[in-house]
Amino acid sequence: GKNDDREKKDGEATSAKRKAEKLGLTNSVLTIAICGDEKTAKCASACQMRESWKHLRAVAKARRKADQPRIAVLKIECPGVCRFGHVAGVFPSGVWYGGCDPDTLDRIIPWHECQESANASKKDDPALANRLD
Repeated sequence: GKNDDREKKDGEATSAKRKAEKLGLTNSVLTIAICGDEKTAKCASACQMRESWKHLRAVAKARRKADQPRIAVLKIECPGVCRFGHVAGVFPSGVWYGGCDPDTLDRIIPWHECQESANASKKDDPALANRLD
């Protein structure tokens, strides 16, 4: 009956909450969504995509272990804006970047972390030349 449905929904919500916490979605300073669509996307090779994804996950794990502010990383399907190479979006700022190899990701992460805490202008830093806006 209704109680069974409610219990099922409560259980699903609890399970979703645990998964979100495990992924770092509930307590992250930044969330980075990176294209991992190796079949559809033509912005980078599958090898390049895997390299960037592995690097991003390693960075997130190292920050977690070092008790630094957390970043959450998500692999997404092709967002369709890949004219400038492998793309990634940084949230909560909502800025998308192209050419996201490990070196570019290593420049983006600390810059956005600083910007989120300082809430300063995001368009003036030449290190972020790969922005898509």
